[in-house]
Amino acid sequence: MSVQAWFSHDEISAVPGSTLTLPLTIHNLGDSTESYTIVPAGLAASWTNVSRGNLTLFGGSQEVIDIEVSPPELSTTTAGPTAIAIRIIPLGDADDAMVAETTLVVEPFDDCRIVALQPIQRSRHRATYEFMVENHGNTVASCRLHLIDSTDRVDGDFDPPAVGV
Repeated sequence: MSVQAWFSHDEISAVPGSTLTLPLTIHNLGDSTESYTIVPAGLAASWTNVSRGNLTLFGGSQEVIDIEVSPPELSTTTAGPTAIAIRIIPLGDADDAMVAETTLVVEPFDDCRIVALQPIQRSRHRATYEFMVENHGNTVASCRLHLIDSTDRVDGDFDPPAVGV
């Protein structure tokens, strides 16, 4: 193996929607100058950006490059540990590629929304509505429903008064 690479942290936390910069050290173990292609790999590759995709190192030298990781604030971004993998491919021998990994702990976030649907029953001073509660966060959410009207002109109850989504 002519190249060695490592992240400075074994594990790091990230809030979805934010961007982290992780330093990656790449060391040329050979005696001659070698060029490398550096690409994200794994399931989190779409969140990962390499600051310099190509790097040339003299024999025995090393360099630190920045890896930006931006987990999206979407419900499909699973909370918990996720592997961040970077593949380093020597241009002289592509079979001698290696992968540097670190663990990114994605923090949970809440994003619950309530949508009023068409009224299903109306009378002179009454109406019955259906509401849809949507969870756009990345963890299971428990929501208590309560009607608040500062003018005291509207009163109502939810059935059920709490939902888990």
